[in-house]
Amino acid sequence: MRIGRAGKDVVRWSRRVLPALAAIPLVTAACGYDWTVVRPEESPADDAGGTGQAETCKLDGECPEASFCAFLDGECGAGASGKCTPRTPAAKCAGAAGGEVCTCDGVLVANACEASSRGSSVGPSSRCAAAPAKTFRCGKIDCSAQSFCVATTDKVGTITYRCEPFVCAERTCACKEAAAACAGATCAALDEGGIIVQCK
Repeated sequence: MRIGRAGKDVVRWSRRVLPALAAIPLVTAACGYDWTVVRPEESPADDAGGTGQAETCKLDGECPEASFCAFLDGECGAGASGKCTPRTPAAKCAGAAGGEVCTCDGVLVANACEASSRGSSVGPSSRCAAAPAKTFRCGKIDCSAQSFCVATTDKVGTITYRCEPFVCAERTCACKEAAAACAGATCAALDEGGIIVQCK
């Protein structure tokens, strides 16, 4: 079978080009190029869970609902920043290991799990030793004298209450933590003692 001129040209072209194309992966591999294909669903950015939670925090108000600002250094915000952490369901704390601890809002609880279910970090024991026995009412919960009450009203008018620990020595509305509890916060002193910060 005879091959025309055009056919011979194709043969020559294939003999020159195909070996060069075959060598491309070898050259790029030698140069350190990574040919690994990463699918979108396997992207490391997706491993974070996509929760939108802040990496660090100083106040519970900076975290999503049902989460709190957890301080792992035991300084209750006076040292390193905390991290938004979901509250541990109280049912999971039944029979939890660990001894009695003092929370950052000055309350003695059975263990660290119970502190997390309350939405509080474990703080120094001095917070509870120095705290007076008297507490003040914050909605349906009690806050110690070392914390202030925060009342948050959502879009449908539901009010939720929480206790925020004081970091500064001032136990009045002049404390910067009270003013920074939420945007547009208003603060007032309560007749029974303590202060309440209203958030909307």
